[in-house]
Amino acid sequence: MCADLAHVAKAISFTMLSERHYLLVEFGSTAAVNNFMELAKHFDRSEMIPVRSRMLYLLPNSQFKHSQRPFPKQIQVENVLSDQQLTDKISQAKNVSQQMEILYIETRLTDLGTRLRYFISSILEDALKGMFPLVQVEPFGSSFTGFGKNKCDLDMVLTFEDLAQNLVKKKRLMYLSKKCFSSDRMQTQRSLETLADILKYFLPGCNNVQRILQARVPIIKFRHDILGIDCDLSMSSNRSGIDMSELLYVFGELHPDLRPLVFTVRTWARQQGITNSTPGRWLSNFSLTLLAIFFMQRRKDAVLPPASKILIELAKTKNCGTKFGIARHPGSKEKLEDLLHEFFSFYEKFNFTDTKLSILNANVVKKPDFSPLYIENCVEPELNVSKNVSADELQRFVVGARNALWQMECTTERNSSGTWGIAKLFEHNEQPVPHLGSRVAFHVKKLFESSADKYTVQAEYAERTKLEVQDGDEKAVVSKDFTDTGVEPVVSELHESRENYTQAPKKEKRSIVLEVLVDAPVYNN
Repeated sequence: MCADLAHVAKAISFTMLSERHYLLVEFGSTAAVNNFMELAKHFDRSEMIPVRSRMLYLLPNSQFKHSQRPFPKQIQVENVLSDQQLTDKISQAKNVSQQMEILYIETRLTDLGTRLRYFISSILEDALKGMFPLVQVEPFGSSFTGFGKNKCDLDMVLTFEDLAQNLVKKKRLMYLSKKCFSSDRMQTQRSLETLADILKYFLPGCNNVQRILQARVPIIKFRHDILGIDCDLSMSSNRSGIDMSELLYVFGELHPDLRPLVFTVRTWARQQGITNSTPGRWLSNFSLTLLAIFFMQRRKDAVLPPASKILIELAKTKNCGTKFGIARHPGSKEKLEDLLHEFFSFYEKFNFTDTKLSILNANVVKKPDFSPLYIENCVEPELNVSKNVSADELQRFVVGARNALWQMECTTERNSSGTWGIAKLFEHNEQPVPHLGSRVAFHVKKLFESSADKYTVQAEYAERTKLEVQDGDEKAVVSKDFTDTGVEPVVSELHESRENYTQAPKKEKRSIVLEVLVDAPVYNN
């Protein structure tokens, strides 16, 4: 039907949790979309509010009710693996590096997911264009950096016309307008409150609208039920979130190993309880992404440049139209597995107490305050993006990294039974290794299932000469040649086993979503 009226550039079929079938149709031009929408009409129900939107409903045609026709070839059908299918695919990989690649490819935000998020921001913008012709609803965050996971939230910021541009206009005609509040914060709160009512009562698909207006950054949270996407909408003239998203996207494009590393670390952190889906005193996915970038900057071969250099090149590209001057790294010859091991080793011994991580300059400097973790904001350098992280949660990350090192050294080889590699790394550790000064603690019974069940040996790496032995409530420091307790054979076994060891899609408004009411067999290829 669409192709009969205008040129269709792309069409993607998908289903949501409601098991309804949808088509995302991208036309060749905006004019084609407008012409197509002229064919639509409103429902003849008195209780329906007649809202014009690019979300259309296709009534069933009786002659095709029992049709068994498959999709035309030009319509793409996009499928996402279930959790069990992903686990099975990871377990069949040849090595840990391949497991990391599979995890990244299968869990990253799909092309359809990215397009749907641009689509939501554009229909919100359309709804406000009548009164505010120059309004913009710009998406940002993980959905558009290349670090977004499938089914991730959508962050958007609403900006009005830049009134500073009016100062250079010499015109006598002036628009009559309402006077705004004296406080910018109060104006933002009242505007978002009004916008929340528009979303709740008029825009199709926007439900569960929540006004969080007393937060440091007032936002509206809502869920687009038709497309199954949770959304956050803020209003500001500050473009720092958009600028940070552009910067992270460039970082991801400069080195092919960065995104697989980030996806693995974030999955590990979530499974170990280091991150949490709700805001709080723990590390966020954003902080973990910056930690991975800083680690890549500080490696011996410095595979990622300072953020300041990237920001300068971005400014030249936007203002002067020059070509981006930083070449993409071809990728290292080393394995992703080695990169992950090096990441855990780097932060297991990193001095968080006295140093600030500066991604802007790719170096460490003296910490300006007493925050347990200080990661400099690349766009607003005076801010600490990890100011919320408590000392306990930072310690949980360090201990988790130490524990992950041991897991990697013990379970990197594929086996026919049980989990291995990163799948083993993702298993929740109910008894995480405690932190004891400069020593690395581990449970012999847990690692080796030895006969010395009642002993907990707390040892340092490699050639340390002292051991702490705990038998019930009794503790003693003994030398390595002390064998009467039977601990030395266990330590020897432990030492022996250790030795054996694309250009982001541009925002377009040339697409519509059709809800297609037909029998399910039509969608079976």
